Amino acid sequence: MTTTQDKVYKTVLDRVILLNPRHESMLKDLLGSAVILETPLPARSLCRLLQLLEAEGFHLLDGLHAVLYVPDDLAEPLRVHDVSFRTYMSEERRCGNPSLLVEPKQIHRTLATNCVTIMSELLKQDVFGGEYTGTLGASAAGSQLDRFLPLEVQYACINWVHHLQNGHTGVTMDSPAINFLNAHLLDWLEAMGWMQKITEAIDMIVSLKSMSHVRSAYPNWV
Repeated sequence: MTTTQDKVYKTVLDRVILLNPRHESMLKDLLGSAVILETPLPARSLCRLLQLLEAEGFHLLDGLHAVLYVPDDLAEPLRVHDVSFRTYMSEERRCGNPSLLVEPKQIHRTLATNCVTIMSELLKQDVFGGEYTGTLGASAAGSQLDRFLPLEVQYACINWVHHLQNGHTGVTMDSPAINFLNAHLLDWLEAMGWMQKITEAIDMIVSLKSMSHVRSAYPNWV
C-alpha cells in the first residue's frame, strides 16, 4: 500500500526528473550517496567526491528541499529529512522507478572508488606545506585543516575502507586499494594523524587484511 509520504517522495522526484531529464543518473548518484554516506557532507563536498559539476549538482539539489535538508550555507551538510526516505529509495516496491532505485552495495562500491580516486589525487606529504608549526592534534591545526585537506578528502580518508567492506569489494594484489596504499600510505597516515584518527587507521589496515591475501607481498604495512 502506497503511503501519503511515499506519494510525496514520488511527486518530488518525478518533478525533478521532468525538469532535468538528462541528469537522471546524476540525481541517482546524489540521492544514493546522501542516504548511504557514513557522515553527511555539504553539497559542494559531495559533488566533488562524486566528481560532479557543482553547478549541475546544486541545480538538482534545489528541487529536493522536500526530501533533503539543503542549507543555504554551503558549509553545512546535506541531511535526509526523514529516515523513511532512505528505505523508500532502496525498496523497489516503494520507489517504483528502477532508474532511481538505490542498491546499497553498488553505491558503497562507487563511493569506495571515488574515495580512493580523490585521495590519490589530493593527498601529499606535509599536508600543511610547511605553513603550520604547532604540535600534532593542537586545536589550531583544526582551523587550518579544512583549508589544506577539504572535507571530501577528510571523509575519504576516514571512510574508504568502510565503503569497500559494505560494497563487498574484494582486495587483490593489483586492486586500486592496494595501489593507493603502495603510493600514498605515509601521506594517508599523516592526514589521519592530523585528524587524530591514527587508531582508526590501524583498525582500517587490519580490516583490509581480513578482506585480502596480500600480507606476504606487502610486509611493510599489512
